[in-house]
Amino acid sequence: MPSSPVADEPADLGSRLLALVVDGLVVLALTAPIALVTVATADRAPGPVEVALLWFVYRTIADGTGGSLGKRLLRLRVVGSRGPRPGLGAGATRNLWGLSSLLPAVLGPAVGNALAVAVSVAIAISIARDPQERGWHDRVAGTCVRRPS
Repeated sequence: MPSSPVADEPADLGSRLLALVVDGLVVLALTAPIALVTVATADRAPGPVEVALLWFVYRTIADGTGGSLGKRLLRLRVVGSRGPRPGLGAGATRNLWGLSSLLPAVLGPAVGNALAVAVSVAIAISIARDPQERGWHDRVAGTCVRRPS
């Protein structure tokens, strides 16, 4: 299990979901100027691939350095087995699940959306059932989300 100060406690699922919503708004804010430029220059808006990749890069960098804007606003932090900054490899590993949003483009909307939702639900269930509130994506990446007590 990743090391963390004794005074910290696992972050609850509700706080983590709220941080995810904030991060979604951040990615939308980042996507808006990109959309304006691509519509003006290429006569098209960013598609799901561009948005998913932006989401992945944002979350990889943010979680690899200790937590996304949403997590920081809620006083949560991502820690790794080697300390408070898990690194980009762990950030990328823990956020690979986010690329499941590309499944509808690959498998078609019915199957792809169902599988993308299933991945998100599996993470939420794994967080809720784990005594340290670590999802399977945290365990694979060697990370955990903590809240200072």
